[in-house]
Amino acid sequence: PRHRILVVDDSRAARQLLTATLTSEGFDVLPFAGGLELLGHPGAWQASLIITDLDMPGQDGIALIRSLRERGADVPIAVLTGVGSEEDLNRALEAGADLAFEKAGLGERAFVAAVRDLVKNRPPVPKQDTEETNHAAD
Repeated sequence: PRHRILVVDDSRAARQLLTATLTSEGFDVLPFAGGLELLGHPGAWQASLIITDLDMPGQDGIALIRSLRERGADVPIAVLTGVGSEEDLNRALEAGADLAFEKAGLGERAFVAAVRDLVKNRPPVPKQDTEETNHAAD
């Protein structure tokens, strides 16, 4: 079993980049186009880490974090945003995110190191036979 990371971002390009980066580092990745899609998926509760964007249509990243925490999710949550201010990042941490950082200036090695740090004490998640590899709408 490998660590499963759920990636939530309305940008298809961002989902593809994060999925490729994390898969190449040995993680199982399930991408989602939005928070409501993730909340409706049974695999949302079987993850080593959730990475979410902040600025998304419908349910933004902060609302997603609150929804997950209110439902008892104890999975680590990282916020990765391209347009968030320092105030937005602080609001994400207050809502229950474990880590919040901006996409700009974030190197791939630093990002992967942060991911590994967040999942190091989590058990790997067995892959489901019926699980699809891509849940995000294109």
